[in-house]
Amino acid sequence: MSLLTVENLSVQFDAPEGLVRAVDGVSFCVKPGETLAFVGESGSGKTVTCLALMGLLPDRIARVSSGTVLWEEKNLLEASPLELRRIRGNRMAMVFQDPMTALNPYLRVGKQLTEVLTTHRSTPHGEALLQAIAMLERVGLSDPEGTVTRYPHQLSGGMQQRVMIAMALLCEPSLLIADEPTTALDVTIQAQVLDLLKELQQSLGIALLLVSHDLGVVAGLADRVAVFYGGRIVETASTLALYPKPRHPYTQALLSSVPRMDRAKVDSLEVIPGVPLRRTDDPVGCGFAPRCPHAMEQCRSEKPTFSSSPLAKEDVQVACWVCPEYSS
Repeated sequence: MSLLTVENLSVQFDAPEGLVRAVDGVSFCVKPGETLAFVGESGSGKTVTCLALMGLLPDRIARVSSGTVLWEEKNLLEASPLELRRIRGNRMAMVFQDPMTALNPYLRVGKQLTEVLTTHRSTPHGEALLQAIAMLERVGLSDPEGTVTRYPHQLSGGMQQRVMIAMALLCEPSLLIADEPTTALDVTIQAQVLDLLKELQQSLGIALLLVSHDLGVVAGLADRVAVFYGGRIVETASTLALYPKPRHPYTQALLSSVPRMDRAKVDSLEVIPGVPLRRTDDPVGCGFAPRCPHAMEQCRSEKPTFSSSPLAKEDVQVACWVCPEYSS
């Protein structure tokens, strides 16, 4: 049984250069307790998908043009603002990409943490403060009592990220969305934050939806991976199936561009030729076809889907017309 099921989700933005198709027919599911990772280059639709799930898209310029988001059999796209507020931050929480802009600079950390419990659980302020301090200690802050009295700018980037994680976990949600949780952190702090997420996920039994550019991080943390390109998911597979044998040409190119210790030393990394798909374009065929060395005429004239692939019933699903022929 799935905790979250997304079918044919499409999100569009009104921009001066035209209609931007940020997300185009995305479908996936998240099971209780599992970790699903979104990977793909910047602008491929990963963060916009997460914001759509949370109901946080800017109404003035963005709209969900199609799809369903089933949360425990309820379509969140049809939920009222009050129903969304009861779920958001309570049953489904998000750690945003940049804690320096996600935290309110005018409020002390303690105020921002206790607000979660007083809003969703009607917890008295004193008890909420004790729970906030306990959670700060659990996420590894050495002085939780002092931290609640400080403003965000008085904390380091790593400390701010731990505060964000604590805030997201205070209500013990069923699903935690972590949007590039280690952005702008040094390597040592990145490792600490990722170890923390993994430990907390296992101890609390929550599902994790991880957005990351770091394929090494995803390999060590995720159960399944969804690869985004041009607003669409082009491949989804278990981590154990994807890394040894990527099927989609874009996934192969992504993994080939990452330095690896088990490969012979080369002068330069492989690059993906061409330029990313313009988001105002609506290609008739596969969006990756202009950059794909295996593209054929069908790729340019017809969009591939998961159901069109012979691999659709296996652990791997690929939206590609040619990949079964050259990677089998």
